[in-house]
Amino acid sequence: MMPSSGPTYYCWSCYGRNDHASGPCDHCGDEIEPPADADLTTRLVWGIRHPNPDVALMSVRRLPMVGDSSAIPALRAAVIDPPDPYVAAAALKSLLSLSSVAEEEELLRSSVSTGPPLVASIAREALKNM
Repeated sequence: MMPSSGPTYYCWSCYGRNDHASGPCDHCGDEIEPPADADLTTRLVWGIRHPNPDVALMSVRRLPMVGDSSAIPALRAAVIDPPDPYVAAAALKSLLSLSSVAEEEELLRSSVSTGPPLVASIAREALKNM
């Protein structure tokens, strides 16, 4: 078990917790650091599945500000298979900022019936305004 003092670093590959910022991950053996060419969108998409829900929320909320549509599949995945209901709700809002209600109609209809209550409410409202 890792000591509780000092910073925690999360592996880019497996999200495993490590007490060192570089080198191989204690859990999967891959390098802890993100790839050198990882741009902001790539880093934010990685953050969607972060074990700390605050990091995940920050990531999904920041993606519309970046405006990169390559994040749409990751946001859809966070709505369909949510790591956390609040992250799913924020992901749906961000998705609708980068996409359109018409393009996401199938996902919205599915979310109304199968999503967490907050997600269902957002989806219902979006469909009403279609």
